[in-house]
Amino acid sequence: MTQVLMRYFLGSPPSWTEELAIILFAWLVLLYATVGLREGFHVAIETIPSR
Repeated sequence: MTQVLMRYFLGSPPSWTEELAIILFAWLVLLYATVGLREGFHVAIETIPSR
């Protein structure tokens, strides 16, 4: 949101907002992965289908 507002009003967004969004997303993925492991649910991806 900050990036959009500053791009609209000032003409150039700050460089740190995109990096912050990526870092926060990575931390959320890691935290939810630990919750999923503790609760016993996970995403399974089968690369070779069962016959």
